[in-house]
This record gives sequence, structure tokens and C-alpha cells, in this order.
Amino acid sequence: MSDLLSKSIEYTNRGWSVIPIPHKSKAPRLNGWQKLRLTTENLPKHFNGKPQNIGVLLGEPSGWLIDIDLDHPVAVELAPEYLPPTSAVFGRAGKQRSHYLYRATGPIETKKFSSNSEGMLAELRSTGQQTVLPPSTHVSGEAIEWNEANPEPALVDPEELQRCVAKLAAAVKERIGELPANVCLDAMLRMNMADGKDGSKRLFAAACRVVEHDLSDQDGLALIRQYEQQRPFPRQWSDKEILQRYRDAEKKVERGTVTERPSGFAKTGERDPKSGKLVLSPKKTLPTAEAYVDEFHTHPEGRTLYCHNGVLLHWEGNRYVELEDGAAKNKFQRWLHDALMYKTISGKPRLVQFEANPRTVNSALESIRTHVHLLRNDQRSLLVTAAAWRSAA
Repeated sequence: MSDLLSKSIEYTNRGWSVIPIPHKSKAPRLNGWQKLRLTTENLPKHFNGKPQNIGVLLGEPSGWLIDIDLDHPVAVELAPEYLPPTSAVFGRAGKQRSHYLYRATGPIETKKFSSNSEGMLAELRSTGQQTVLPPSTHVSGEAIEWNEANPEPALVDPEELQRCVAKLAAAVKERIGELPANVCLDAMLRMNMADGKDGSKRLFAAACRVVEHDLSDQDGLALIRQYEQQRPFPRQWSDKEILQRYRDAEKKVERGTVTERPSGFAKTGERDPKSGKLVLSPKKTLPTAEAYVDEFHTHPEGRTLYCHNGVLLHWEGNRYVELEDGAAKNKFQRWLHDALMYKTISGKPRLVQFEANPRTVNSALESIRTHVHLLRNDQRSLLVTAAAWRSAA
């Protein structure tokens, strides 16, 4: 019996779903490999003594076997300080101890942690992913080997494991000089919105950036003050008022969404972790409408943009006034121009500058009208039209 077949039987008996991988490769060739479930009886058919590699399905198919893939050398160096102890660690001569295996006590999603300057740092790999196990051969020809003779993945709480990997990624960023606060400040400075009476809308938007970048209250407060020096608000906001905006922002956006990638790609309407810019789609205009309203017309006390009888009305000072089409299009086009979109280049999706042309502007603007449309029997329509009427009078 070959060593590879022996190991495949051992792994299968542990409850791990193994799959065949071509020699010196990490990519499965079999169609539908995610659904492949081999038993000890049919393993010899796939591991027949010829040179090849052995992979394992991660997550649910293998009893929530999880692989922490350490892409950056600093992540490999710092991992023992931040990751839970486990004897199931493997790698190769050129990149030792670069994979840590665990068995989660419950469901856990794949998450990718990257940096602006140096790409992927670490990946928490789960259902839908696979990893190549020892005794396989890396594309370089180096042997993939366990660090210890009798590896056993440690049993861990899924939320605790996520926190550990997130802290590891943050430590790597700090080591390479890429602090979350700097990335967050860049995102704030790119905001292009009118202040209105007191700047509360812009303060709320800045608070949303703080939450998205998962900054603490203390760090976020210091960053808001730093931002305020470059982009002053119309009035002075106290620390207590700013912290209240954080609490409001936590109800609107999800903490840490900019620093984590669940699937490796930013979702439409969310921000790219590397650049902090919004990712939009020329075809899927509803997420664009939602993102625009969230950024410019959302206030803790309610929305500040409505469409009534085909007319856009926005809050200005202490009343709703008509937002002229030309002004709306100019502001909207500048905002779109700063966004990103996915475009297939050489067969792979790449983030490029959003194509803000008259067609995409008009299409998305119509979605905004629909998104903020007030029905005639909506009680808010009485308040909006009454306020607008008073301003006209």
C-alpha cells in the first residue's frame, strides 16, 4: 500500500473528506469536487500509487475541520502568539508552519484578511474550500510535511478562532506599518458630502467608517479629531456626542466589514478592504442606490432624502427642499467616479474605476428615486410636502 493511500485511509477514518489532487498542484481537477465524498472502499481507485497530491474538504464535510492559511511571513512568525495551540501544523521547507488545523465546535465561515500594501495576510478557510495535506508535493518540488508526528487538530470555539485570526492580522498590519486608523482616515477624507446646518450627517458618516474599520471608541475618537483638523465641522462636537454617533453607526453598519473579506471579493454596495472605496455595479443599481442614500442621506433621526410625485426632496437647514435634477446628477456622477467595479480582464475579475457615464448615472438615479419613493398614503409624505411647501412660501 502506498504512503498516500495509507494517509488517505487514515484521514478518512478521522472523518475528513479527502479528494485527489494532481501531483505538484493545489487545484482539484475533478468537476464537482466540492460534493465528492470518498469512502475507504473507493479510495484505492483515486490513490493508486501514481504520483499525486491529497486534499481535504474543509468545514462542514469534514466535521468543521478548519485551515488557517498563513500567507504573509510575518503572519507565520506571529502565529504562535495569537492562534490557539494545536499540534496539527504543517508546511514545507520554504514556508514552514504556514498551515494550522483546528476542529470548530460549530459552523464558521471562510474569512480572508488582506492589507493594502502587501496583499493577503491570512485566511480562515472553511466550507467550500480545500487544502492540500501531507504527504503531498508543492509546485516547487518541496515536500509538504507535518510539524509533529501525530498531529491532532485542537477543538476550538468558532467565534474565538475568528477573533484570534483577526488579532493576528491586525498585528501583522501593525508590524508592516499599515495601521487600520490610517486606512480609515483615508476613507473619511474621500467622503464628498455637504454639511447642511451643523455637519451632523458628515459626522455620522465618519462614525460609520470608524465602525466599519473596527476601531475602538478611544482610537475612533482620536481619529475623528484628526479628521476634524483637516475637514472642520460647522460646529464643535463633544466627545460624548461623537461617541453617541458611534452607537448610532453600529445600528447601521456591521463592525469590521472593511477589514474582512468573507469570500475574497467585496460585495456590491460594500467597500473594498484594500482601498476603502465602494464597489458598485453598472447593472445592479439597487445596491448603488442604497449605498448612496446610506452615505449622504442617512441620519440617526431618519432619512434625509425622499421622492414624492417624481420630485426629489432633501433636508436642508430645517425643511425639505427640491433637489434639482442637474445638481443631483453632478453630485451623483462625482460620487460614482470615485467608486470601483469588477471587470473581467484575462479571464479574471479585477477591480477598476467605475464607468460613470450618462447611462449609468441615469440608471442608478432612477433606482434612487424608487428606493426613497413615498407612497401617497404614507404619513411621512404629509410631513415632507408640508415642509417643502412652507419653504416655497
